[in-house]
Amino acid sequence: MTVGTMELHATVYAAWNEGGLDWVCKQHWPATDRSRYPALGDGMLGPGCPFPYVAYELSEAEVVTRMTGSEVGFKRAIKRTLLRLSIYAKQLPSGGMSAKAIAAAVLDSLMQVFGGHPTVRPKQLTCDSSNFLNCQYENDYGMALDDDIYQHVVNYRLLIDSSVGI
Repeated sequence: MTVGTMELHATVYAAWNEGGLDWVCKQHWPATDRSRYPALGDGMLGPGCPFPYVAYELSEAEVVTRMTGSEVGFKRAIKRTLLRLSIYAKQLPSGGMSAKAIAAAVLDSLMQVFGGHPTVRPKQLTCDSSNFLNCQYENDYGMALDDDIYQHVVNYRLLIDSSVGI
């Protein structure tokens, strides 16, 4: 993993926080759990984490092209990677919102931040030392995991321009 791809993790968390997505999940949690668990995690979240929550994965970056840089001893690399955001939701107790309805509400807010929403332009994502070029919505799909647990997956294709020392 290079600095360009490592900082994509920070980009995902920054977009999550700036978009207020933590509260979108945590409003469904018991008040005692809101400061105890994160609502976003790299991979799966720990045992006991309340629903809904979002786990994300970044695939291995593929170098699309390389070019000379503006500084001696550095080149530029355009890299493409897949960002997968998986929403996990569970039906609220006592016949409240269904798991699918909760996942749909989280999905709506998530797409307003990362892209793919039908009426809202996504936030402009940034990286600290690389140039963030594009976050392209690819697809999304959902599935029941259990009688009361639902998962909805959203895939994005990320494109960054990073400096590579030689």
